[in-house]
This record gives sequence, C-alpha cells and structure tokens, in this order.
Amino acid sequence: MIVFTHHNKKRYEEQVHHMRQIKKERHRYREIWGSRGFVVSLLVMVLFISVSVTKEVLRRVETRYEIQKLEEEVERLGSRNSEISDVIALLNTTTTQDKQARVKLNHQQAGEQVLMFPDRRQDAEIILPNSDRIDYILLNNYESNPSKWFNFFWNKITNTS
Repeated sequence: MIVFTHHNKKRYEEQVHHMRQIKKERHRYREIWGSRGFVVSLLVMVLFISVSVTKEVLRRVETRYEIQKLEEEVERLGSRNSEISDVIALLNTTTTQDKQARVKLNHQQAGEQVLMFPDRRQDAEIILPNSDRIDYILLNNYESNPSKWFNFFWNKITNTS
C-alpha cells in the first residue's frame, strides 16, 4: 500500500492531471484526423497538388519537345545556309561569271567569235534541295486552256472506243 503525504499527493495529482491532458489532446487529434471533413479537405488538397504537378510535368515535356524541334530546325537551316554559301561562292568565281556573261548576255572577248547553240534541256535557274521550286512553262510548250480541254475530251472519246 502506498502512503501519500500532502506533498506526494499533490505531485501525484499533478501527474494524473498532466496524463489526462495528454489523453485529451491525443483524443482531440484523433477526432480531427478521423473526421470526414478533414479527410475530404485533405483529399481535395492532395488532388489539387497532384493536378498542379501533372500540369507542370506536361508543360515541361512540351517545352522539351519544342526545344528539340527548334534545334532540328536550326540544324537544317544551318546546313541549308552552308549550301547557299557554297552556291554563292561558286557563282562569284570568275569562271562562272564569265560563262554566265557569255551565255546570257552574248558577251565575247575582243577578237573572239562565238557561235551559240541553245540547249533546250538546260535550266537557267539553280535549284537547291528543300527549296520551293517554281516551274516555268516554256513558250514552245504553252497550250491554251480551250485547247487543253479539247485534248482532254478528245482523248477520253478516242480512248474509250
């Protein structure tokens, strides 16, 4: 049997009171964590944070993809730029300029006689890879629209019979 003195009894009661306070606080935390409102608000917060993180991850993936495409475009344009520089360097040579002056401008040097035979297959334009090419119709190949329509229908009639 425990004998309590006034001092021991007071100390015992303080300890018991302190233990009850701790139990009440634990009980209050359990009530808060166990309440539906708290759980729902916690789930809403987790959902909001996960949606935000997902959006950020998707934005970063899209940004990386765009950066990759732009780097590929820079590389393609750099190679095209070097091709154009090579063509410009070729056209700036005196040999090419002299040839173009002779062919296009009928230029001849002093004391020289030039006979020109036009080459029908040779194009006067320089076509680079990956460029937008404009095809010109030569005048000797030109055909009017009524004549095209006539040939179209005439070929249909003659090929079906």
